[in-house]
Amino acid sequence: MHGLNPAQTEAVRHRGTSLLVLAGAGSGKTRVVTTRIAKLLMEDVAPENIVGVTFTNKAAKEMRERLVGLVGAERCQGISLSTFHSFCIRLLREHGSHVGLKSFFAIADVADQVSQLIAAAGKHSSVFKAFPPRQILSQISLFKNQGLLPEQVPNAHSELQSIAQSLYPLYQQNLKALQLVDFDDLLLLARELLQQNVDIRNQLQERIHHLLIDEYQDTNPLQLSLIQLLASPQCQVCAVGDDDQAIYAFRGANIENILRFEQDFAPCRVIKL
Repeated sequence: MHGLNPAQTEAVRHRGTSLLVLAGAGSGKTRVVTTRIAKLLMEDVAPENIVGVTFTNKAAKEMRERLVGLVGAERCQGISLSTFHSFCIRLLREHGSHVGLKSFFAIADVADQVSQLIAAAGKHSSVFKAFPPRQILSQISLFKNQGLLPEQVPNAHSELQSIAQSLYPLYQQNLKALQLVDFDDLLLLARELLQQNVDIRNQLQERIHHLLIDEYQDTNPLQLSLIQLLASPQCQVCAVGDDDQAIYAFRGANIENILRFEQDFAPCRVIKL
C-alpha cells in the first residue's frame, strides 16, 4: 500500500460490490490491480478463488512478476492470471468434449485459416479477386467477436459482409472436421460450453470469488458474455479501464461495455484515478 495515492488506496481496499476503476495511461492502473490482488491474498483469499484476465501475454506476465514481488512466489501458486484466450484454452482442454472438441484439438494458424477458407469457397474462388482471403477472414472474425454464430449473422450491408456471411458456416465446418479452432473460436466455444453446461458453469462460479479485468475498454461483446457467465451474483468483479480510448477496435471492442459496467454488474462502485 506504500506509495499509493488516496484514490488508488481506495481501489485496492474496496470490497463488497463490483468495482470500476477509470484511469488513463500512466495513472498506475497495473499497480492498482496487482496491489489489490496482493491485498486479497494477504486477507487469506485462496489463490484459486482469484482470476485476472488481460489482453496480452506481456501484460499477464508483468502482472504476475509484480505480484510475486509483492507477496512471494509461493503465495501466488494457484492464482489464474492470463489472457482471455489462454483462460479459454485451459477450459476447453479440460471440458471441450462437451462442445465437440477432442483433447488434441489444435489452434489454426493463419495459413490453416486461409487454406480452409479457400476450400470453403470451392468453385467460387473468384470472390478472392475482389477480397483477399485475409480480408474475408477479418470480417468473419468481427462476426465472431460480436458473439455471432453463422446462423445469427444479420443481413449484410456490404459485398464483403455478404461474402463473409456465406463462407462463414462452410469455413467452420472445415475447421471442425480437422479439429482446428481459430483464435476467436476459443472464446466462442468457451461461451457455448458455459451456456450449455450448468454443472461446469456452477463449478467455475463457485470457485471464482474475485474476477479482475484489465483494459476493460477493449472488451468486445463476446468477452463481455464470457465475463457474465463466469461471475456469479456473489462474485466481486473489478474492471480497470480508460473510457476515453479503445485500442482493440479491430477485434470488435465496444466502448459501450465500459459505459454500461455499472448496469451490467450492479451494485457497483466507480473510482477515478
